[in-house]
Amino acid sequence: MFAKLRKSFTLPYRTGIRWVASTTLAKAYLAWSQRRGWATFLLENPTLVEYQKPYLEPRQLAYKLVSQGLITGNRKQAEQIIFRENYFRFKAYAVPFFDQISGRFHPGTTFQDLQVLSH
Repeated sequence: MFAKLRKSFTLPYRTGIRWVASTTLAKAYLAWSQRRGWATFLLENPTLVEYQKPYLEPRQLAYKLVSQGLITGNRKQAEQIIFRENYFRFKAYAVPFFDQISGRFHPGTTFQDLQVLSH
């Protein structure tokens, strides 16, 4: 919808981020957002919650998988794959190998098992 936004127009409550609207719809949205503001949006949408989870680096995410029982042959390669393919997308392929009750992978599950499914 707003695919043609480019840098150069400052949005309210977004310090350091500048945008330029190159479509009529985007220009209308930017004008509306300046009039209404972020505070009004939050008041109109009380069910929205601020994201609380901290950012984890691929190294930390690979360690998390290992601590859940996943066997990795080459940790550095696992980190690169997690970074390249997105951890959450990659973790979706772990569902058949993951025991929800214990919170661990089935014994003998390797990183390569997940990688084969993802390709």
